[in-house]
Amino acid sequence: MKFGINCGHTKSGPGSGAVGRIVESDETRNVGYKLMDKFRANGHTVVDCTINSASSQNAYLSQAVNLANRQDLDYFISIHFNAGGGRGVETYTYEGRQFADALETCANIAALGFKNRGVKAGTGLYVIRKTKAKSMLIEVCFVDTDDANYYLTVGADAIAQAIYNAVVDVNNGTASEGNTAVDNVNNGVANASKDIIKAGQQHSINFTGNSIAVDGIWGSKTKANAIRCVQNAMNLDYGSGLAVDGIWGSKSNKALGNHYVKRGETQYMITAVEILLMLRGYNPSGVECPGIFGSGLESAVKQYQSDAGLKVDGIAGKNTIKSLMNV
Repeated sequence: MKFGINCGHTKSGPGSGAVGRIVESDETRNVGYKLMDKFRANGHTVVDCTINSASSQNAYLSQAVNLANRQDLDYFISIHFNAGGGRGVETYTYEGRQFADALETCANIAALGFKNRGVKAGTGLYVIRKTKAKSMLIEVCFVDTDDANYYLTVGADAIAQAIYNAVVDVNNGTASEGNTAVDNVNNGVANASKDIIKAGQQHSINFTGNSIAVDGIWGSKTKANAIRCVQNAMNLDYGSGLAVDGIWGSKSNKALGNHYVKRGETQYMITAVEILLMLRGYNPSGVECPGIFGSGLESAVKQYQSDAGLKVDGIAGKNTIKSLMNV
């Protein structure tokens, strides 16, 4: 893949970053250049989109985006540190789309000891709005709280490794593939990538607001969140008025009825199907809210249907959805 990495802000003067217990402009470079090294060491192409000086903040932003857009990038990542007295890591994507790698970036950095502030809408951010490539802005932690002291203990290399693992391990179909060796689809996934399941669990938490362990294991609580995803989607799409309780009863079954989603459609039910596939170890090529049914999702649905002994048509109807939930 071809990555554009922007070490946020200029070094000094117009466009420079926040200053607290640590200096943002210094630490974005400490993390960003270690991240570039990791991508290059593993065979990826890297374009350095860092701008060290500019005449103004607007000029800095424009130069960074112009540099990125002159390249045929697969991904643009901008590294930043926050300020304002808060705690924790957060990522920004266009319209707050809950991409697996954005979610996992937060989860991986949080696993180092930081608060997980989640994936947020970055549509108003210039580098997110203007870059042509898929983009993500990462706020590693806060420069003006105890976050900064802890960051110095953890080190820039550990942060870079956490980001690298998130982007490469679950990269919307580029590095993680759906499992095709399922012994018994309705009773658990055999040999499925734990990374995909973990990302699905985090998506299910974000979509339903119900916390479960992000452990890469299909268990009773993960199954309940899968059901919650479908219940929530039916409420959003069809006004079903269901309790989002993770229990598949007669009301939920009646609400599902003969509903289905297929390629070319945009619905919250598609979001639910994308998450359900990930929970079973299959990669739907991204999760959006509301979901957009594209070719990657269609391929994942067909693969699941084949493995589960269902009609292979690439349409997620009641039989496929109920099978994914194991109800």
